[in-house]
Amino acid sequence: MVEISKRDIWLPARVSSERPDLAHSLLAVDFMPPDVLNQLLQRVAVGVAAGKLQPLRTLCYSLHSAAAAMRVLAQAGHVGKVCGFNIRGLLTVYTVL
Repeated sequence: MVEISKRDIWLPARVSSERPDLAHSLLAVDFMPPDVLNQLLQRVAVGVAAGKLQPLRTLCYSLHSAAAAMRVLAQAGHVGKVCGFNIRGLLTVYTVL
């Protein structure tokens, strides 16, 4: 697992205690030299195109449905990302890299 985040980052010891089957690394892409980041993103794109990497599933809820989105999060009934946005009545499922 690679965590690309700046907030609420789990330390490797916590990941190991929760999921001993995972190898955990942090990746700060904002500090990578542009050429290294470009090479990394090209490798990711090739992996996705070849079907070797699966993007995260994302559930999006309108702000009108924020309570439903919070229930999904509270029940840990999701894999991937849950997002909310301000377009009334729109619910869509898509993927994020």
